[in-house]
Amino acid sequence: MKKLFMVLLMIVVASSLAFVAQAAKVEYPIKWRADFVLSGTSGEGKNMQWFCDLVEKRTDGRLIITMYPGASLGIPVTKQYRALKAGTIEMALSHAEFQQGDAPAMSLDGHNGIFPNHSLRWAVHQRLAPTRAKIFEEDWGIKYLDSFPLYCRTESIYSNIDAKSWDDFKGKKIRVPSEDIRRVHELCGTSPVFMPLGEVYQALKTGVIDGVETSPRSGVERSFSEVVKYYNPNYYHGSACSWTCEFIVSKKHWDKLPADIQQIVQECAHEAASRGFCEASDPKTEKAYINKLKEQGIIIRPFPEEDMERSYQAAIDSLLEFMKKTKHPRCKEIFKLMKPYFIK
Repeated sequence: MKKLFMVLLMIVVASSLAFVAQAAKVEYPIKWRADFVLSGTSGEGKNMQWFCDLVEKRTDGRLIITMYPGASLGIPVTKQYRALKAGTIEMALSHAEFQQGDAPAMSLDGHNGIFPNHSLRWAVHQRLAPTRAKIFEEDWGIKYLDSFPLYCRTESIYSNIDAKSWDDFKGKKIRVPSEDIRRVHELCGTSPVFMPLGEVYQALKTGVIDGVETSPRSGVERSFSEVVKYYNPNYYHGSACSWTCEFIVSKKHWDKLPADIQQIVQECAHEAASRGFCEASDPKTEKAYINKLKEQGIIIRPFPEEDMERSYQAAIDSLLEFMKKTKHPRCKEIFKLMKPYFIK
């Protein structure tokens, strides 16, 4: 028994020495780059910077995370998961909706308009979080930390058409941002087109397109009031523009962090996600942009209830059509968890 005890003691001592030796190899400060698509002055960008500052403070400068806004690291916005998997970048504040080509399941719950309100949409997203974390790790070598909603929760149509319903946009060329919104527009009678958002101002000015569906923030930041007169909210409030901001880390870099720093980063992400959720849920956040549109002379005219319902039903039909076509097993896994919360 004494001999066994000595053997076990030697194993414990050897393991401890190995851990100490490994910890001693870490050179501080550890420097990470965080990729971010939106502007650093956006609410989401400011929250990401708050997270970076908090991590540096709580680790006593042992981990320094520098945010690179506006995709300034040169990583294509649609290939962010690939860059994290390869370890090309250390972390990101990501939007799963940009990764639909590589990982359609990760943004399935973010399809525009499929939930009648923001509260239900976010409750479903939180229920999916454990499954999403598993998919991130197994398929992409990514550590999921936490998430919060995009600050704008409204997608609406900017145009020069004095419209009162979907019927007034029948056959009109409307720029849309994603495949799911394209199908909603088709089902509601418009002729949706794709083009980079940066080209929309000139396209509206010259009549190449008749309108654009985007958020109040985009309209303000891109000075759409100079080229259009009307803004038509066409979804139930809070059901559209339902993207998420996710703190995600390359496992190749996460696994190299000492355990105490991992814990600090995780705690800081939780705090930043809670902070982001509060700001995104505060009506004043989006109302500020709505007020600016009004100040700029934009006439805001929400669609009537029956057209909001039409958008909602079209969004669900679009998703169900997608599910019939897809062969992606992860989509089926996520959809099974989402399905009980559809009202159809």
